[in-house]
Amino acid sequence: VISPLYNNQERAIIAESIREWESNTCIRFVPATSNDRDYIELTPNDGTDNFCYSYVGRQGGRQFVKMYAPICMSVGQYVHELGHAIGFGHEHQRPDRDYYVEIKWENIDPNCCTTGKLIDN
Repeated sequence: VISPLYNNQERAIIAESIREWESNTCIRFVPATSNDRDYIELTPNDGTDNFCYSYVGRQGGRQFVKMYAPICMSVGQYVHELGHAIGFGHEHQRPDRDYYVEIKWENIDPNCCTTGKLIDN
């Protein structure tokens, strides 16, 4: 489901992001119907924060992919968030990350973000 709050330019960005997934993978996005219990809803973030986000993987029911415009309205950002919705997490947050990646914690501002945390599967 694509929110009616998106303008034509934003809808074009969303369409291109979906094409990226479909042309490079076996994943296909199909419009939700009234019979679908689980679906993704692409919607603008309401402005209470400046984030673009989606839960990772199917959560059940309506699952939001929220994008804060104009900051997040790019094909790359939408491809990224759609990846989360279909189940892809961040590689640098895998539980086995420390076996494969060395994090230079001294180069990360501790006040910046929490993207260095490991996520359990």
